[in-house]
Amino acid sequence: SVQIDVRTLETNRTVPVRPQVEGTPAAGFALESLSVEPSTVTLRGLPDVLADVEQVLTEPLSIADASEDQTFAAALVLPDGVRLSDAAAEPSVNVTATIAPSVSSRSFVVGVVCADAGTNACLPSLDQITVTLGGPADQLASLDAADVTGILDVGGLEAGQHTVEVALPALPDGVDLIGITPSTVTVTIVPPATPTPTPAP
Repeated sequence: SVQIDVRTLETNRTVPVRPQVEGTPAAGFALESLSVEPSTVTLRGLPDVLADVEQVLTEPLSIADASEDQTFAAALVLPDGVRLSDAAAEPSVNVTATIAPSVSSRSFVVGVVCADAGTNACLPSLDQITVTLGGPADQLASLDAADVTGILDVGGLEAGQHTVEVALPALPDGVDLIGITPSTVTVTIVPPATPTPTPAP
């Protein structure tokens, strides 16, 4: 009988590495991205075995309760009958999990107030507007409508109707304004009533 060294029938195949990530980051944080170095590995084995290998997984990596980037030296889980083509290579990769504050949006229905009206009466045509903010979920959850009341600066406006752009108080760091609906409000400025002089008896 003729004996054939199986190794002479073996071939190589390069496939991507896919990290297995488990767990959920800390409240207010999310997994933003994963990077793998090297991102591919070259495997060696019999052709019929390699034909079924589309990727190589890492061992499970936990990002549970993480609030900052995590770096792992992750062992590869090689399929049966397969090995790395480079016998001297370590069967592991470096995985970096980028953890960032989870960004979301939240809308508030808020009132509007006139600022700098002086002695004039300021009558907005709307009582409420919608303000949409974006930022870390925990920061948005800590805000309430009173923190984002719409401000109508009517300083220097004469009597009559005016269209005034809505402004907001200073927002916390990391919180951004996405939109105000409507962004302008019509106000009516009414000067103080002039007392009618009483005729002298």
